[in-house]
Amino acid sequence: MHRFNFFSILLLVFTTALLLAGCSMGPLRGLHSDEVAKPDDDLKVLVWNAWRGGNEVTEGPEKILAVIRDSGADVVLMQESYDINGDRPLLGAWLAEELGWNQYQGQSPHLCVLTRYEIAETFDHEPWHGVGARLVHSSGREFLAWSIWLDYRAYIPYVIRDNPGISDEDLLKSEFEGSQRLPQAERLLERIEELGHLDSQLPLLVGGDWNTPSHLDWTRDSASVFKRRRDLDLPVSMLVESNDFSDVYRMLHPDPVHHPGITWSPMFRGTDEKEEGFDRIDRLYMHDFSRDWQLKPVSTTVFPLVWEDLSIPVPERKFPSDHSAVLLEMKFVEKPLGPGDPGYTTLEVAGWEVEATARKFLGDQVDVYFTLSKDGEKVASPRVWLIENEPAKVEVGDGQFVLRATVDAIPTADLTRVTIRIETEEKGHITRLPEAVIDVR
Repeated sequence: MHRFNFFSILLLVFTTALLLAGCSMGPLRGLHSDEVAKPDDDLKVLVWNAWRGGNEVTEGPEKILAVIRDSGADVVLMQESYDINGDRPLLGAWLAEELGWNQYQGQSPHLCVLTRYEIAETFDHEPWHGVGARLVHSSGREFLAWSIWLDYRAYIPYVIRDNPGISDEDLLKSEFEGSQRLPQAERLLERIEELGHLDSQLPLLVGGDWNTPSHLDWTRDSASVFKRRRDLDLPVSMLVESNDFSDVYRMLHPDPVHHPGITWSPMFRGTDEKEEGFDRIDRLYMHDFSRDWQLKPVSTTVFPLVWEDLSIPVPERKFPSDHSAVLLEMKFVEKPLGPGDPGYTTLEVAGWEVEATARKFLGDQVDVYFTLSKDGEKVASPRVWLIENEPAKVEVGDGQFVLRATVDAIPTADLTRVTIRIETEEKGHITRLPEAVIDVR
């Protein structure tokens, strides 16, 4: 498990200290925040059906590898990770070896979670329809990730293309009669719930090839703009949303007219006799009720950025798949703690107020943030990162005012008790405040 090099010292102070009005900040004693590597908050997830193990184009696996590298992805939720032609393993295993990453495919013939991060635990479902893993981010924060695939038959854009007069009712039967997408999605979510992932305080990501459009894309406006779309509550995406998942792409781009996000298909464009059924069928969903940290979507990119000319034979295409690859960039954002939350405490004495929070990560490491105020005016807000059983000290101030604090984190059988001891010195007068104590799990 990764540990940042700055934890080899006893003290790290992040952020600034805000002093009483009229005072100027003197230098911090110890390390300045710009002298150390801060924890990485970024997470980039690539959702991609890599098309038959890369076997359909010349040097397909190498081209897939190049797309992943160029994307900067940290996690790839991959479909069609089949055997590579010749004397090579499954695509996901080969990519992991080339990248120096980890991967899990389990008993699935084609689903793979490929990642630069540690895989702490793995999960299985029906082999064709879902594999998952608990991953440890480089910052030590954990999250859950699933790669999924649903039935390709009775693809709704094709059904409506071939039967333009079909009723809405009969069209929607494509999801549970013409195909088994809706029952497969129901069983997938039941499995995820059975594993406790819907109740987990870890962020949960479920992404892959859904082989069906989203109700967020089939709207009144998009039906006015795009061929063969209707304003319909499509049942698979409605089911996922009803289980408190959010479509990450649509969180960033809620308008399907300005940002259609087409993923099917950059390879095939249809013919004069039969038009293609373009749509956004490769999606990432997020379920995040974590207590301390949330994943916030930041940006998204759909590859290839430019579709290649149709005159280029398929085996010679640079982009090696019939599905676009969707990169979703997110960031871990600290959720503010307040009264009543675990890891929060406050105390007041003689006009002084201390508000403090503590969070554990990477097993034995603790992030402590506290604000000291005097008569309602903020004095200082230091942040301390420390290891259990290794006290940390912080001192900030100038010639007129100094704040000194010692922070302990002592583990017990079922929690860690964090104790903050603060004293202030102003014009030679020293004030020692009562201890602030926080119990964190």
